[in-house]
Amino acid sequence: MSDTKHEILGVPKESGIPFHYQSAKIMSSDTTGTLSEPRWHEELEIKLFLSGHAEIIVGADLFIAGPGDITVINPCQLHGTKPAGDEDAIYHLLMIPCDPAVPGLDRHLKNLMSGRVIIDNHITGDTGTADSISSLISELENDYDAGDAFVYGYLSLLIGRLIRYHSKESGARNENIVKYSDVLRPALTEIGTRYYTNITLGELAESCGLSVAHFSRLFRLVTGHTMTDYLMRIRISKAMTLLKTSDVSVSDAAAEVGYTDPAYFSRVFRAVTGLPPREWIRQMTAEKESK
Repeated sequence: MSDTKHEILGVPKESGIPFHYQSAKIMSSDTTGTLSEPRWHEELEIKLFLSGHAEIIVGADLFIAGPGDITVINPCQLHGTKPAGDEDAIYHLLMIPCDPAVPGLDRHLKNLMSGRVIIDNHITGDTGTADSISSLISELENDYDAGDAFVYGYLSLLIGRLIRYHSKESGARNENIVKYSDVLRPALTEIGTRYYTNITLGELAESCGLSVAHFSRLFRLVTGHTMTDYLMRIRISKAMTLLKTSDVSVSDAAAEVGYTDPAYFSRVFRAVTGLPPREWIRQMTAEKESK
């Protein structure tokens, strides 16, 4: 990977398939650098988690992925990944480039690659799509008769399911990420490591060598948010993860992410999630018990 953290994994030419894949990849063995740092790539990234857990941040949204979950990083989405828990995460990985020669998928992939359509980043409970990934990996890993036909069939089925059941239309902003994300990387990294402190707009602009006005304009172009809104969403995403995975009180979670006033934290939490923290916890608990 280059120093800019722009992942270019490429296509294994010797394989004869127009995409990159790894079967049962162990997260800690990744060789492309520090996965928690903000990064982007032009490929469509799809993971099916087999074991372990990972904390994944996409833009200003954070979630925990575990066994059976599917995660999707759309082309040019800023993202980072780090371990969550003691067990190493293991997953199947597919990296589909911008222009794979797959009949029937051209229009759909063009919309994905441009950013006009985006797939949900975290997919849970969809065994049909998970089975498509597993079957595709099985065909790639074994020398079955007519394997190439099955590979393209399962790939088309996978992309079709993701678009039909887990996608939405969006504004095309990929060109902004390609052009400016490396300029903003120092600020994005600073937010990722110091989100719970009093970070100022001036500090972040200075870290990128930009004026406050220029920084603010580029930041919104790349992230879709103002710096204040982005930081707020990062903090609330971190708090949601704490409340979901740890036995902590609402006030303790608030303090962990930088809010000393629990009442103010509750107002911000509700503004982001639509629910006050305790109601969100009750709803989340009820959903868990109903499964």
